[in-house]
Amino acid sequence: MSKKVISISQHPNFGPKKPRSRQRLFDLGRHEYMGAPGCSWMTNYWVKKVDKGRYWELYSSEETALRQKIYCGTFEPDALRDYFDDVCFWIDEDFLLSIGLGRRTAVSFPRGESLEDEFDI
Repeated sequence: MSKKVISISQHPNFGPKKPRSRQRLFDLGRHEYMGAPGCSWMTNYWVKKVDKGRYWELYSSEETALRQKIYCGTFEPDALRDYFDDVCFWIDEDFLLSIGLGRRTAVSFPRGESLEDEFDI
């Protein structure tokens, strides 16, 4: 029985990450809305990073001109993610993390405890 063992430093999930690009405007693609039978429309979404990702500008298009950007407002990251959830526009979480719009979690411990205490590190 032979097993191939690799160093954790060579694993793609644990190696050094590429720096984020300086790109600020991202095309999120088209989205089709359906109301009742025969009542549907399509739009295209873009987001623009403002103030190093502290705020995001949302742009959408009209159905007649899917390449024309129309300003829809400035949002904080969580509010923008909530908007996309409300309109059922699903975006891949890895893509959102790559552009800096991913959700981050905060881990807190009761006073006097730490991660080392929990796992005997």
